[in-house]
Amino acid sequence: MNFPRLSRARFLFGALALLAAGFADARNLTEIRSSKLLVIGINGEIAPFQYTVDRKPMGFEIELMKMVAADLGVEPLYQVYPSFLDMQKALSEDRIDVFIGTLAATSNRDAKFDLTRPYACLAAALFTPEPNIRTHNDLKGKTVGLIKGTVFQNYVEKLPFTMNLKYYDSVAEVIEGLGKKFDATVAWKAQRPFMSKVTKLELQETPTLWSIPVSMMVSNGNTSLRSGLNASITKLRTDPKFIALDSRYFPNDSVICK
Repeated sequence: MNFPRLSRARFLFGALALLAAGFADARNLTEIRSSKLLVIGINGEIAPFQYTVDRKPMGFEIELMKMVAADLGVEPLYQVYPSFLDMQKALSEDRIDVFIGTLAATSNRDAKFDLTRPYACLAAALFTPEPNIRTHNDLKGKTVGLIKGTVFQNYVEKLPFTMNLKYYDSVAEVIEGLGKKFDATVAWKAQRPFMSKVTKLELQETPTLWSIPVSMMVSNGNTSLRSGLNASITKLRTDPKFIALDSRYFPNDSVICK
């Protein structure tokens, strides 16, 4: 699969007036169906899960959301937030209905927002151009690049030894800084082909650090939307089209939760 050159530009797709105005409150499923639009926040920089080509969103999660929107009887409308912290702010301010972006289902996130049931299970690993970094223990004394507000940040910060940690707002900054500004980072294993292409480095990948379910995120208390998304996810998990989508993007390592 060919991926585009990483871009940090922020794109807005369709219905600019609607998105600029925002909503008075989080929209429930009935209001979303009435408008015929599901406003979806995306990161846009996590290939092969989501990325942009000529301002058009593409990737596994984009195609998944098309299936979900179709099941709900609406059209998907995308807004890009390269920073996870900006995304959380947009969701808190009800400028989007739902966010999808390989978000690990953690108790901390579930306390602030409502998480759907998992739509995939992903494996994380360390990536580095240095051959002497083989496990997380080899990070001692190293410089590690981390994306703010992610489960990767939480994991590395809890390691029981000293490291030099550098924090970045976007996936783009971390991928482009690997091997230049820091020694290693944590990412999903499925990102490796894209990371190798962008960095033009021979990246070492450690064994899996952990595998974790990932979910969509909606505003706290938006029960009807969460229930609607959950129903769609449940239906899709056994849909031949979704199984084929998984096989197309991840032919060697399915992300469908067992």
